[in-house]
Formats: sequence, structure tokens, C-alpha cells
Amino acid sequence: MAQSRLLADLKSLAGKSMVYGAGSILLRTINFLLIPLYTRYLTPADYGIMAVTTTIMAVLQIIYPLSLHSAAMRFYFLANDEDEQRRNSGTIWLAMLVSSLTMTLMLDLLGRVIAPSLFRDIPFDPYLRLAIWISFFSTLGLLPLALFQAKERPIPYVLTTISSTLLSIGLVINLVVFQRRGVHGYLLGLLWSQILFAVPYIVLTLRNVKLSIHLSALKAALDFSLPLVPHGLAGWTLQLSDRVVLQRFVPLGEVGLYSLGYQFGNIINLLATAINFAWAPFLYKTHAQHGESANPKLSRLVTYYTLCLCFVALGLALFVKEIIFFMAAPAFHSAYRVVPWVIGGLLFNGLYYVPVNFLFLRSKTRLIPLITVLSGLVNVGLNLWLVPRYGIMAAAWATFLAYGLTLALAWRAAQGIYPFPYEYKRLGLIGLTTISSIGLSIALQLNSMALETVLKAALLLAYPFVLAGLGLFTSYEKTAALAALRQITRLITLGRKGK
Repeated sequence: MAQSRLLADLKSLAGKSMVYGAGSILLRTINFLLIPLYTRYLTPADYGIMAVTTTIMAVLQIIYPLSLHSAAMRFYFLANDEDEQRRNSGTIWLAMLVSSLTMTLMLDLLGRVIAPSLFRDIPFDPYLRLAIWISFFSTLGLLPLALFQAKERPIPYVLTTISSTLLSIGLVINLVVFQRRGVHGYLLGLLWSQILFAVPYIVLTLRNVKLSIHLSALKAALDFSLPLVPHGLAGWTLQLSDRVVLQRFVPLGEVGLYSLGYQFGNIINLLATAINFAWAPFLYKTHAQHGESANPKLSRLVTYYTLCLCFVALGLALFVKEIIFFMAAPAFHSAYRVVPWVIGGLLFNGLYYVPVNFLFLRSKTRLIPLITVLSGLVNVGLNLWLVPRYGIMAAAWATFLAYGLTLALAWRAAQGIYPFPYEYKRLGLIGLTTISSIGLSIALQLNSMALETVLKAALLLAYPFVLAGLGLFTSYEKTAALAALRQITRLITLGRKGK
């Protein structure tokens, strides 16, 4: 019974993760297919401006809403009835709107004075001003998307985000490719897409909230969310601040190369985020229903998550050079050098979601900024120390080390609050096999790229069989995996016959 229940939960989680992931993968695939287009209509310097303005938008999207949308899902589950859920959500949305608009207007007025001291080669008008307003309109979608996630409705979530992104892509292509307006056109496309989609986001919000200000609910939400602002800023420091540091020490073209390489490495983060969207509400609900008695089942699911993430990270690390050479213009080919280190760092970040969710579960959000701020400071310090000497490779090394520190600190803090019985032996086997496989691939430096690619493919295919030989899988897991493989094979065969 326990095994069948575990399998049912695994299927439910996998199904929801696949919906979230399918939407993200679709959008990422479209963006990847646009790389050959963008790299021919935008210069590496344009990519540098895109990287810095994207960095600014990311930090403003953290500060503007005061992370109140993060409280929306938590307070959705704490509410006693639907009416209380709607009142709490309405209070949170109004507070987010007032906060975002106030800060946007202030930055628009003061930005021309502040910007020259922070950004050496990027003028405030039009680039930074556009980033400020794109960030404001993007906050209007945060609450309705958070409510979709809380209600475990991945399909409306994905359809909404896909529609918004496709609109922005269409506008960007028109302005960059057909009107030849460069990076200015790219930012204008993003702005107009956010403005146009503000209407459906507002409609979705008003359908799910009751507009009111309940001071007690607002205070509780702020107590939960405000510690997440420095946490979010530290996360920005970990993921994006390196581009701000780089633009001070290297040409914008080098910043563009690093940004493109990071874009490829970020695929691992895409997968981790998709699974986490399904995992977080599942964890809250499971714990509310079963308490700590569910820990053995949760521990097994964490092992599966780690295995999935490591397998994808290995595949990316093995083939990123070939992918970039195939997709990007020659001027961008050297970007592949930074990607393996970025992948390693973002793998650590994906694993960090596991312990940090236990801190969210216990409402210990005040501990989270301590972890991410310390790691962010380490990242900035390493960048300032090493980038002037080693350029963009130093930024990649700093990403790897800082995310590793984040994972270690989050695990230690969470174990002190919620001692969770991880399957350490199995996790160790997965980690060592992954590291060994990546190390072996690095040694495969051959003169023939075709032969090198074949050997890498063999190495990737051997990965699960090596783990099986080391005794990672139980007999039940082997049987379930073989059954799933037979079912997939049958579906493929039926599909071919149908053609």
C-alpha cells in the first residue's frame, strides 16, 4: 500500500511538473530557436546591454512587490474558508500595487542622476528607463500566477505565461528583425507586451480576490514576505550581479558572451523551477495531512528529484559546446567555456530548493536571507577579486562556488529546524557518479568533434546503468522503471503504426 501510494504521489508530482516544465521548455525552446536570429541582428555589445537591463529588471521585480506574492500561497493554505482567502489575496494585491507604483515613479524621476555612477556605458534614457517600467507592469501578473500555483492548477498557469511570452516574442521580432531597432527594439517589445497583458492579469486578479485592506492580514503577510526581499536580492546577487561587475571591467561584448553562455546553463534551473512549482504545494498539503509520518515517502521523492536533475545537468555539460557551435553565430562560439561551471552552480541551486522548502514550511523565513546574503556577498567578492584578472571565466567560477555554499548553508539550517531523513547513501552515489562522468568527459578532448560527440553520447547512456551496477535502485524501482520503459516503447510503436 505504501509503495502504491508513493507511486501515485510520484505520478501526480511528475504530471504537474511536466505541465509546468512543458510550458517552460516550450518557451525556452522558442527562445533557443531565436538565438541564431538574435545573434545575427544584435552584436555582442547589444547582448551586453540586454544582460545588464535584464539584471536591473530582475532586482526591481524583487523590490517592487516586497515579495508579498510569495506570502499569497502560504496564506492561501492558512485561511479558514474561501472568503478569507479572497480577502487576504485582495489585501496583498493592493499592497503590491501601491508599493510597485510608488517605487517606479521615484526611480523614473531620480534615475538620470543615479545611473551614470552605476553603469559606465549604458545611458539611462532609453535603456534603463524602459527597464524600470517593464518591471512595474510585470508585477501585475505575480499574484494571479501565485494563486494558480496555490490551487494546483498548472494548465491555466502555463497557458497564461505562454500567451504572455509569445506576445512579447512577436513584438520583439518585429522591432529587432523587421524594423532593425536593435536592443532598443528588444526592450520596447517587452514593455508593450507587459502593458497589453496587464489587462488580462488585472481581470484574473479581480475574479479571485476581494479588494479590501485588512491590517492584521497585511501585517502577517509582511512579516512573512519582508525577510524574503533581502533573500531575493541575494538571489539576484548570486545569479545576475556578475553581469553588473563584468560591465565595469570587461567590454560589453564579453558581457554578451557570458550572458549567452549563462542562458544555456540556465536550462538546469528551468527544470528545477518547474518541479519546485509542483513540489512546494505538494509538500505543504502532505505535511498538513500526515505530518512527519510522510517523511520516508518525501525522502524517496527527494532522491528521485536529485537523480533527475543530475542526469539533465550531465547531458548539458557533455553537449553544450556542440549546441552553441550549431545554434549561435561564430562571434558567440567562445561562450561555451563558461557553461559547465554555470551548470554546476545551478545544479547546486536546484538542490537548494529541497532544504529551503522545509524552512518555508516552518515559516522560518528570517533564516533564509542570512543564507543567501552571505552567499551573495561571497559571489560579489569573488567577482571583484577575480574578474579583473581572469574575465568571464572568473564569473563562472564564482557562480559555482557561491551556489555550492548556498546549498550547504540551507541544508544545515533546515536540519536544525526540521531534521529530515535524507537517503544520504543513495544521494552520495548519484553525486559521485555525476562528478566522475563530467570529469571523464573533460578528458575527451579529441581532434574529431564527431567522434567526441559519439563518445559523450555513450557516456550519457551508460550513466543509469552504472548507477544500477552500484546498487542505487531497489528491485521495486527496477521493476517500475522497466514497466514504464515498456509502456513508452509501446506508445512509440503504436504512434509509428498510426502513421
